Amino acid sequence: MNATKRFSKAALAAAVAAAVLGLAAVSAQANLQWRVTDIGTGETFTVCDNNIGVGCLALGDLNPAPEVITVDTTLINGLLTGKFDFTAAGADDNILTATTLAVINSSFQVQVGTGGADILIVEATRDGWLIPLGNPRTLTNGPSATLTQTAGSVASTGFNDGNNLLFGTQFATATSTFIAGVAPCTPIVGEVSTCADLQQLGGINESNPYSLTNRQDISSPAGDGPATYLVTDASTKFASPIPEPTSLLLLGAGLAALGFGRRRKNA
Repeated sequence: MNATKRFSKAALAAAVAAAVLGLAAVSAQANLQWRVTDIGTGETFTVCDNNIGVGCLALGDLNPAPEVITVDTTLINGLLTGKFDFTAAGADDNILTATTLAVINSSFQVQVGTGGADILIVEATRDGWLIPLGNPRTLTNGPSATLTQTAGSVASTGFNDGNNLLFGTQFATATSTFIAGVAPCTPIVGEVSTCADLQQLGGINESNPYSLTNRQDISSPAGDGPATYLVTDASTKFASPIPEPTSLLLLGAGLAALGFGRRRKNA
C-alpha cells in the first residue's frame, strides 16, 4: 500500500473519529450492530442499525430499513489502513417477526492485499431477544464461505449471552474453521474452494432477554494477497431443541396409522 493511500486513509479516519465522538452523548439503545477489528493495526469500527447508538460510525449504515445493516464499504475501507478491503458487508435479523426461532445473519466479501500476517475480525450482534420462551434451548451456527487464491483461513463461532450484552460470549458453539481444500471445504478447483459447516450447543437454560452474536476471524498469512474471502452466510440461530430421532420416528408412525385408518373408513 503506497504512502498516498495511507495518508488519505489517515485523514479520513481522523475526520470520522471526530464524528463518532460527537455521538458519544447519545443514550445507549438496544439494536443490531456490525463491528470490524483489524488486529494488526489495532483499528476497530462499529456500524449500528440506522446509525443509532453509542460509539457508532456516523452514516455507516446505508439501509434505512429496521433490523438490516448495509455497511458503507467506501467509508470502512477509508478507515482501515491494513491489508484488508471490503467489497460488500452487512447484517440482518428476524427479531420483529420471531415466534419460536431467533436468527442473526451476516455476510461480507473481503479483498486481501499484500503485506505481513494479519487477522480481521467481523462480528454481528443483536440484544433484546425474547424468543423462544422455553428451556432448554439450542444454539446453532451455520457458516458458509468461498475462499479464492488464499492460504489463509476463516474461523466462525456463534454466541448467546444471557446477560444481554452486545457482542456477549457467555455461551459459544464449537468453532468452524475453513481452509481452502481442507474439509469441510471442497478441493481447490481453479484456485477456488467452497466451505460449509454446522455446529450446535444444546442444553442452554436461561431467562430472557439475551443477545446473539456471530463472529468470523479472517487469518491472512504474510504474502497471502491478492486473495478474496467471501462469507456468503454466517447464520447464528437460537431455539428450543429439535425433537430427537426416536421422537420423530414415533410421530411418523402415529401419523401413518391415522392415515391408514382413514383409508379403511373411506373404503
